[in-house]
Amino acid sequence: MILDSDFLIAILRNEAAAIKKLERLEKEQKPLSTTTINAFELLKGAQLSAKKEENLKLVGELLNSLDILSFDFHASRIAAMLTQHLQQNGKTIDVMDIFIGSICVFHDESIITKNVRHFQNIPGLSIEEW
Repeated sequence: MILDSDFLIAILRNEAAAIKKLERLEKEQKPLSTTTINAFELLKGAQLSAKKEENLKLVGELLNSLDILSFDFHASRIAAMLTQHLQQNGKTIDVMDIFIGSICVFHDESIITKNVRHFQNIPGLSIEEW
């Protein structure tokens, strides 16, 4: 399971629904991961926050507890194909979401997100809404 940024942020904020979902995933012993793109999004937010040092520490601890999957050559090939497919079908999405989706597709992993509309047009991607 790949955890999207919105889910990770909700965990950092101790939102009850996210914590409950995380506990369920841990109980099911599903390997939890995120992507280098999601890591960047969290680190960027922490870096720009009013409580920079505190938030960087919290983000670092959370990211260190996960397997972080990279946007590598294989994912970049998938991202290029996805971009072409989406453009041909008139369904463009943010490039960061294409990168995240391509990593999920390459690793044959589902993504846990509330931003279903960001990912719903990516063929081959399994989405689990939390």
